[in-house]
Amino acid sequence: MSDATAVLRVEGITVAKGKFVARDISFTVGAGECFVILGPSGTGKTTVVEAIAGINRPRAGAIYIDGTPITHLPPERRNIAYVPQDYALFPHMTVRENLTAACHIRRIPAPEVERRLARVTGMLQIKHLLNRHPKQLSSGEQQRVALGRALMIQPKVLLLDEPLSALDTSTQKIVRTQMRHVIRSLHITSVIVTHDYVDAFTLGDRIAVMEDGRIVQMGTPQELLLSPRSEFVAEFVGVNFLQGVVDGVSEDGRQIVRLPDCDVVMKCHAEHTGDVLLTFFPTDVQLSLSEPSGIDATANVLRGQIYEVIHMGDRVRVGLLTPAPIVAELNSRDICISELTEGAEVYAIVPIDAIRVYK
Repeated sequence: MSDATAVLRVEGITVAKGKFVARDISFTVGAGECFVILGPSGTGKTTVVEAIAGINRPRAGAIYIDGTPITHLPPERRNIAYVPQDYALFPHMTVRENLTAACHIRRIPAPEVERRLARVTGMLQIKHLLNRHPKQLSSGEQQRVALGRALMIQPKVLLLDEPLSALDTSTQKIVRTQMRHVIRSLHITSVIVTHDYVDAFTLGDRIAVMEDGRIVQMGTPQELLLSPRSEFVAEFVGVNFLQGVVDGVSEDGRQIVRLPDCDVVMKCHAEHTGDVLLTFFPTDVQLSLSEPSGIDATANVLRGQIYEVIHMGDRVRVGLLTPAPIVAELNSRDICISELTEGAEVYAIVPIDAIRVYK
């Protein structure tokens, strides 16, 4: 992307937060593009978006909106909406008051405020919450209200810091889908910070991976999958991929993909023929200690052997040797953890709907 077509341009900024310093950060974001900054905690992701929002001033470098430098402008003059990780809703205000407060400060005419309110609350399905206070809302509802408040000012750039991290797994899936729909529908230029590769690959048009205060790789989801530049990027991205060849259609209309030692099926994509790359998230993989029965045409079953088990709090990450190495990430309540041991044989169930296809 050329600098001339970028809505947001971050040019070589160095910014500190406490003793931590993010260095030489550069990237551009085009009109309507969703740009994701991905990395583990403590790598400087939030420090970078706070610099864009105007909360922290860079020691070096510059930030531009539509080619105009904003590095030294206060936050209220940047036409940027920032949703922090804790949402920062005003507890003493109703949802309606939270949504409209910034519009009133900007002296937007009342009829226009009501028009925006109707559109935003309808799109986010929060009209029924208008008279409630934040403490009366679930985490998912608070997240939608915080996003709605940001959209009410019709910002040039939307910044979202870990927008789904406070939600439980089932709510994450619902809100993630809704967020993707809203961002795409409004064609809004956005930057999302996350530590979650599922968020990054679901929401992002391009992704920047950060490590120790620097961007170590940047590209489309497909580029990161196919060509990770380091072991860190490859391990952190963590998405499963299988290389195969499309070879015909099954009796029930699914496309057959031949792998070295087995076949899998996927939804029929007329544009995909020949060599393909199949990807799916570790969280999409289910494990069974015995051969599953009653599995219909909605899933693939791969027999494999466990080579690694990593416990991560309430999550367990399991490495499997199937026809190709894959990883499953499970809730510790989903399966008998004591039976997940290195060398044990299990069956990996991969839903067809979870598979993404790249040429």
